[in-house]
Amino acid sequence: MTSPAELINKAIFFHQRGNLGEAEAIYKKVLHVHAKNFDALHMLGIINAQRGLFDEAEKLVRKALSVDSKIAQCFHNYGTILAKLQRFEEAVSNYNKAIKLAPNHAPIYADLGIALNILKRYEEEIAAYDKILSLEPNFTGVEGARLYAKMHLCDWNNFDTECSHLISSVRNGKGNTLPFQILAIPSTSNDQLRCAKQHIANNFLLSEKPIWQGERYNHKRIRVAYLSADFRQHAGAYLMAGLFEQHDRSRFEIIGVSFGVDDRSEIRKRLVVAFDEFYDVRTKSDQQVAKLLHDLQIDIAIDRSGYTQGYKIRHFCMSSSADSGELSRLPQHNGDAVHRLHHR
Repeated sequence: MTSPAELINKAIFFHQRGNLGEAEAIYKKVLHVHAKNFDALHMLGIINAQRGLFDEAEKLVRKALSVDSKIAQCFHNYGTILAKLQRFEEAVSNYNKAIKLAPNHAPIYADLGIALNILKRYEEEIAAYDKILSLEPNFTGVEGARLYAKMHLCDWNNFDTECSHLISSVRNGKGNTLPFQILAIPSTSNDQLRCAKQHIANNFLLSEKPIWQGERYNHKRIRVAYLSADFRQHAGAYLMAGLFEQHDRSRFEIIGVSFGVDDRSEIRKRLVVAFDEFYDVRTKSDQQVAKLLHDLQIDIAIDRSGYTQGYKIRHFCMSSSADSGELSRLPQHNGDAVHRLHHR
């Protein structure tokens, strides 16, 4: 008879190779006999998170932690799931629990820093980044994020020196900052483009099996999807609302796709009504969003977020629409992601 440990190893084999269905079936088989098996609960939770089913993922990983509360990676994963659910205070608490168990694991501090930034706890965010830099000086994105947090505090100590070092890092091909953060410091358009290209190349590989296979749709009206994390009380929402409302509905069908928080504000309500169809996809995976755009037969997909908070690029890399582009309120580059999508 196959032991639970052997079954878990088999499931992980499938899981690591992207065969989520086979892995899920084995994890569930283990749980059918051993309902409190930590590994099965934890990894089944991860599969649900990968599929964008964060509510179910949260329940499973929370149950795993009730079985064993001494695994740093589990607390780390739980914190990330909570962050996906916009529960940032709880996410911070669980990241800190993970740090107590693994104080020298840099990725935990990176995710902690992101959550602290959203909570505007900049001093703590900087402390998290200082720890990362003491462990891994060129950890992706941290140097720029740290400098950006200092700017929020109006801390100008060593500003010129740190800006020069960051620009030098970008020019030397290091991913020490995100594309949005480099806009806040003295930098040339070439530096900004170089930074964006590096970010795309390092983090967003094009799908080997893109969902969109080149088909063209013969709709009576062109279907345009606007994707954004800012369909809420946000400057971009106020600036764009009129544009959405004034589209020529005899020629265009306008669809809103939101992966940001629903703040139930008046501008949110106005935006929902402004679109012919509106989808809240904040709990969906990138694969699910890409499939949604394909199923809706979108002719043109427009990214409204660029590299601002809550941005998503990966669903474009899955080639989910006939044409993709960027419409942003900031003079920023998306690198060559959009260009490559045009020439599949």
